[in-house]
Amino acid sequence: MRIFALQGGNGENTGTPSFTHSPKGALTTLVCGLTASAFLAPAALSQDRGKTIEAGQETPMAVETVVTATRIGVGLPGASVTVIDAEEIKKSPARSLPQLLGLEAGIQNRDLFGGTRGARATVDMRGFGAVGKQNTLILLDGRRLNDIDVAAIDFANIPIDSIERIEIIKGAAASTLYGTEASAGVIQIFTKRGSSGAPRWTFSVDQVLRVPRHVGPSSDPTGLHLNDCSIGGPLRPGQGRDPGCPESGSWLKNAVSNEYRFNVLGGGTDYSYFASASWGKNEGIINVPDEFDSQNAEDLNVRANFTFNPSDKLQIRVNNSYTRRDIHWIEDGDNSRGFIENVIKLDEGETPGDDDALVFQSLIDQDIDHFTTGVNINFTPLNNFSHRLNVGLDWSRSETIRLRPLGYWEDPRGSRFNDAEITKVITVDYAGSWFAELPIGSWTS
Repeated sequence: MRIFALQGGNGENTGTPSFTHSPKGALTTLVCGLTASAFLAPAALSQDRGKTIEAGQETPMAVETVVTATRIGVGLPGASVTVIDAEEIKKSPARSLPQLLGLEAGIQNRDLFGGTRGARATVDMRGFGAVGKQNTLILLDGRRLNDIDVAAIDFANIPIDSIERIEIIKGAAASTLYGTEASAGVIQIFTKRGSSGAPRWTFSVDQVLRVPRHVGPSSDPTGLHLNDCSIGGPLRPGQGRDPGCPESGSWLKNAVSNEYRFNVLGGGTDYSYFASASWGKNEGIINVPDEFDSQNAEDLNVRANFTFNPSDKLQIRVNNSYTRRDIHWIEDGDNSRGFIENVIKLDEGETPGDDDALVFQSLIDQDIDHFTTGVNINFTPLNNFSHRLNVGLDWSRSETIRLRPLGYWEDPRGSRFNDAEITKVITVDYAGSWFAELPIGSWTS
């Protein structure tokens, strides 16, 4: 990880901001910026995380460009920026983006639904809690991910192996550049880009075994009848196997996750490219009887990033991604049809005869297609005059089908629910900056 202070600079501006310690001469910046968004809806880890350097401290001579806090080409006074680089991401045991962000001090990752790859998880900075997603601005290659309708971001669409680095501004200083959406801070994610040279290919396989832990107090050997449903236990002494209990004697099982990843990068003198594809299948830990569909999710991710440098004054970056997710859920939650709720309530549950396997009669399938594309243009016609334009499109389609067959235990008539949503978000973000030095000696306080 590399963490840098943000200082004003008087060096040449080459289209990406530079950071050097300012001399005694003054630097004045005139900035204009515009952000617009259109929304259409037709239907236990390492603690050595580096040292933070606050603004105002001496900046190292060899610094890495930090884009997030320099939207206008100069440093952000009063802010400190944390950069998680590719090497640290590679070494991290985190398997999803929310888990990775949760390692940082001051950032909380809440995943109440146990979604694969961090699906339906939320990230909270500065303790805003349930409204954290309204106060933490998250950017992907310069494109805003926060929805206008305040919906949670689907982090499952950003595979952790496709990330080059992450820049984090903590605190309200970020709202100076990004508005009230960034009152808690800004997290900007940069996906991988190519480099000059012959194509370089990579293929990898990940296999993970998840072993469920004991549920509830250690004094209960049944684990609230989730770990062991073959005996009555202290909650139901003198009774035997629970109705509907699987042959293994447990409602929980070991779950296997497999993921296959492939990527290639390369480029020439004035262009570069990075392309990746991955497919994975994740099993759930609920031991569903063989006569019912099991809990699982399949993910397909494809990404293609291109960078073009027509001249030393112009750089164009194009980022594209497509994600396909097929998820089979089980009925759960704090309701009469919820699986865990019925198991732990024993005879007080809602299922007839305490046969909790009946919950799996309900079929819940969700299919999600998500496509994003963005163009980033950096143009520096003069050494002290620069422009940056981001244009992005975020398109998604989600279809959920819930089928309760004829003879369903709670509603014998059966039912079918179908919900299809298509969402389009178009973002436009422009920032321009002009630099000029003013003679400090001619000013008095």
